[in-house]
Amino acid sequence: MNSDPQLIKMNSSSISASNSGISQVATSSCIELADLDLAKGYFSSLCSLHDLVIQGRYIRKSWYDAWVKAAVPEEPQSTWELFFTWLFRRNRWQSIRILRRCIRRQNEVRESLNQIVMASNLEKHQAFFDAVEANPLTIAQRVACVSDEDANLVIAGAGTGKTSTIVSKVGVLIRSQEYRPEDILAISYTKKSAIELSERIKDRLSADVRVATFHKLGLSILANASGGKPSLAEYADDPIQKGRHISMLIDVLKKNQEFLANYLNFCSYNLVEDVSSWNFNSLAEYRSWLRSNRIRSLDGVPKKSYQECLIANWMIRNGVQFEYEHPYEYPTATVEKRQYQPDFYIPEINAYIEHFGIDENGDTASFIDRDKYHESMKWKRQLHRLKGTRLIETFSWQSSRGELFSSLKEQLERYGCEFVDTSEEMILELLNKAGNTTRFATLASSFLTLYKGNGCRLNVSSHQGAIADAQRQELFLKLFFELNESYEESNRSRQLIDFEDMIGLAMKAVANKEVKSPYRYILIDEFQDISPGRAELIRALRDSADDCAVFAVGDDWQSIYRFAGSDIGEMTNFEETFGASRQIALDKTFRFDESTAEVSSKFVLKNTAQIEKSIQSDRSAVDPSIVLYRRPEGEPPLEWAFQEIERLAPEGCSVLVLERYNFHLPQDEEWTKRQRLHPRLDLKKMSIHAAKGLEADFVILGLRGGYWGFPSQEVDDPLLSLVLHQSDTYAHGEERRLFYVAITRAKRKTLIVCETGQDESSFAAELISDPQFAVAVLGLDTRKLQCSKCGSGTMLLRDGTNGRFFGCSNHPLCMNTAQVCGGCGKGLLVLNVQKRLFVCHVCEITVRPCPRCGTGILQTKHGSFGSFVGCSNYWDPDIACKYKANVSAADG
Repeated sequence: MNSDPQLIKMNSSSISASNSGISQVATSSCIELADLDLAKGYFSSLCSLHDLVIQGRYIRKSWYDAWVKAAVPEEPQSTWELFFTWLFRRNRWQSIRILRRCIRRQNEVRESLNQIVMASNLEKHQAFFDAVEANPLTIAQRVACVSDEDANLVIAGAGTGKTSTIVSKVGVLIRSQEYRPEDILAISYTKKSAIELSERIKDRLSADVRVATFHKLGLSILANASGGKPSLAEYADDPIQKGRHISMLIDVLKKNQEFLANYLNFCSYNLVEDVSSWNFNSLAEYRSWLRSNRIRSLDGVPKKSYQECLIANWMIRNGVQFEYEHPYEYPTATVEKRQYQPDFYIPEINAYIEHFGIDENGDTASFIDRDKYHESMKWKRQLHRLKGTRLIETFSWQSSRGELFSSLKEQLERYGCEFVDTSEEMILELLNKAGNTTRFATLASSFLTLYKGNGCRLNVSSHQGAIADAQRQELFLKLFFELNESYEESNRSRQLIDFEDMIGLAMKAVANKEVKSPYRYILIDEFQDISPGRAELIRALRDSADDCAVFAVGDDWQSIYRFAGSDIGEMTNFEETFGASRQIALDKTFRFDESTAEVSSKFVLKNTAQIEKSIQSDRSAVDPSIVLYRRPEGEPPLEWAFQEIERLAPEGCSVLVLERYNFHLPQDEEWTKRQRLHPRLDLKKMSIHAAKGLEADFVILGLRGGYWGFPSQEVDDPLLSLVLHQSDTYAHGEERRLFYVAITRAKRKTLIVCETGQDESSFAAELISDPQFAVAVLGLDTRKLQCSKCGSGTMLLRDGTNGRFFGCSNHPLCMNTAQVCGGCGKGLLVLNVQKRLFVCHVCEITVRPCPRCGTGILQTKHGSFGSFVGCSNYWDPDIACKYKANVSAADG
């Protein structure tokens, strides 16, 4: 695979190139045009190679491979013949050596000659490249246009001129007089973008080239193959309607007892893969995973771990009554410790269940102190022995080995527990109420789309994970294949096809020569959004025509449509599908300055699976062009951002308001108000997905945490890796690319407005804490909100029965709480150890700490004997400070 340098100064025999700032001579000592001039007269094969270079024809690998097979040098028959050939016919001997070099060093020779060809064509089309668009093409764009391998991949960046490159490439093809407009096919993803590209080609080149969507292309191929267009199902390209259709099919399949049993088991015990807590580096990471996967048992109560959730579900389904974290029957609370609350209490047999988070070696997750945890286990066991109470123990390692339920059942039976099967109707009702059935339908629908888009292939290998994970995979596939059969039968009975069928059938029609492609050049825009099925269709079209090439343009950093079937692996592994290729990176952005280029690139490249490229801008930046503002609670979300834009923007500037989800965007009344308040600005609002490909002078991006925040806590199920070319294993990989899209829309500044009265976005925390990101940070200093107990959570403002308070974001794994500042009613009182004072992080009012524990806040309370001052840590389970004083003494 070739990666082109940016060609700067060229002639027929040498090329000075710049790649990442390093100059090099491309032709070196491998072969030059003078070599072919010398040898062409002796061998017709060398003559054809020479003519190709002189004509400015790029030497594709497919052509060169065929040439090598035919270019067999005439070998001397004997030592004497060899000697006389060298002595009297020296030029012929040199020609033999040159021909041998061309055969033995194929890649080097071909690259050397192609550099000569590209240099010639860059010079030939220079005036065209200077004038085809409003601004002259960059060097990288020009190199892309004169590259002509069997398959060409242009790796673009945000604002680097992808469309200009495609239009110019079409222009070079037509100007070469080797291609007519009707020989060329361009493919764009949406009807709107296809129309825009077609009109732009007509405007710039005065040429009528076919520009089609995959939808239109597939239908036309099938119509030509069968004599009539097929009927597409109403849910063909609508994920929401497809999900509803899948749910309906599941309802029918549930009448089959075996399917129903498997379905109930999967939705009860396998809806989420049991990821070990050993996979996480902090309590906050583990809590984020629990939240992302909406871990809640069938009784509707959240549990502190996924395995506790599994235990609860098993007992619910087996009719075992339990109480979660019921206080132990004997008092254990001390000044240092709160009352002991075992994980589960079983009233029927008066027994307690403790689920211990240790592996077979007794080790704990990295964020848990192993020694303290084992001390706690020892204390609990001794307590139960001392008091004569029944203790049932389960362990994390039992879950990974698939032994959790059998061990639990055996111990419960030992104490006489009776099991009663919960009715299937009741289980279904609980699963529906918990949302598990909807989640299964969504997973199955996504899997179906990707499975068919992947040519109905599974990437199944021997499972190296936990036994429980292998069992989960096996159970899901059993359900899926029954569902898939029902889905296909439903389509057949109504004589309908879906979008994946259309692509697959079109590919087969081309591959089986039912249709012959009239195209000799295929260009694809937004290639990062392609699915394996679409890629196979493109390859079939290329292979069905003589001497056809593919020219794909895309940006893997902007691959954000996985839910619609796109597979980033088709771009990152381009050569696996299309064979020999040349890759060219468009590295100069016309949209934003160097500040945005640097921050956005570093942010997205934290995922090392992304293709690494360097995006440059010729616009320098004095100040950061990405500004992160943490607004105080109560301030309207957009207020500060619009004040900043009014201060900076001349009249007529465009402003784009973006959110991860549409429902977070300003609603009609608020939006009308904004338009009225800012009449000199051109305002637009949309989701980030809808904004892809657009730009504005200023962008306002809403950034919040929580389940419906950014990054979204909706996570891809690991099962989807079975139907993807390349599984995206990086945490929030697609969300990270979506954030890249968001922060690269602005030509001048991106203003990120962060919410601080709820969970903070991990992306915001990353931009703030990582020194490599040169962003401006304004507003509240939320670093002061770090939880003082677990160290990984954030203290969030919450509403409780006794008023507002701050609680740790890692609740219920961390129970830390703190009171709200009495001065402003918004801030957290943060302890300044040096000054021995609490300082409000909002209004900066100071408050003295408790003189006894030093970490509590003195509060005025009212008792039966009048008012007094007490420590806020009175009810804290770990501190339980009992300090009291009369009001006057406290004031003194």
